[in-house]
Amino acid sequence: MLAWGRIRSPATYLDAINANRPAVLMANAWGDSIFPPNQLADFFGRLAGPKRLELRPGDHAIAELTGILGLPNDVWTSVQRWFDREWTTT
Repeated sequence: MLAWGRIRSPATYLDAINANRPAVLMANAWGDSIFPPNQLADFFGRLAGPKRLELRPGDHAIAELTGILGLPNDVWTSVQRWFDREWTTT
């Protein structure tokens, strides 16, 4: 299981990600039972480009659920604003 997860983990490709310095937004729940936020904190801290980490109350995908259905949602609004922002590599 660990080998399966390792090749799918963005942490495995951190050097390649940082070489391109993409803007990265990560959204997660404080109480996520599948991807606990402590796993994200180290990866987030090692990103070199523009970055944003949003943590909300709840469990896995609960905070984003209404946005997936097309209903108003703070997470999806934030993501849209993030994508609309112009990024420079200065």
